[in-house]
Amino acid sequence: LVTNWLGEDAAAAAGDAVNTAIQGVTTMYVYDIHLEDPNGAEFAIPAGDQVTVTLPIPEKLSAENLHVFHVADDGTVTDMNATVDAAAGTVSFTTSHFSTFVLANVAPQQTAATNASETLTATGDASLIACAGAALSGLAGAGLVAMGFKRRR
Repeated sequence: LVTNWLGEDAAAAAGDAVNTAIQGVTTMYVYDIHLEDPNGAEFAIPAGDQVTVTLPIPEKLSAENLHVFHVADDGTVTDMNATVDAAAGTVSFTTSHFSTFVLANVAPQQTAATNASETLTATGDASLIACAGAALSGLAGAGLVAMGFKRRR
């Protein structure tokens, strides 16, 4: 599993989509998450399968009111109904596909998808790369653990 923290222009489109769909976003981190085979080629989750992804909560995000959103290529935003383990400092979600995901703190009264009147800039810093790791389990009944650290410019 490869977890790429996205910054600058790559994060702007996803951040704008989340801010348009969800009011009350205070802080966010944008990631490209995907699977790679041992040769580095991208690998898709087989049709009908799902995997659970567990990520460390970035230092600048709170476990309280933390959400994970999937941002589709067309800008559609889906709340992944993530589970937060504050004691372990992790957030987990289940998915059947990979692409762009946003970890974001959202004001409690603002969890329904609505039109946002204000756009926030996606945030992140280089220290996030050092703590970015992911655990993957559930693919065809097997447990896998992988870590990837890349920064896309």
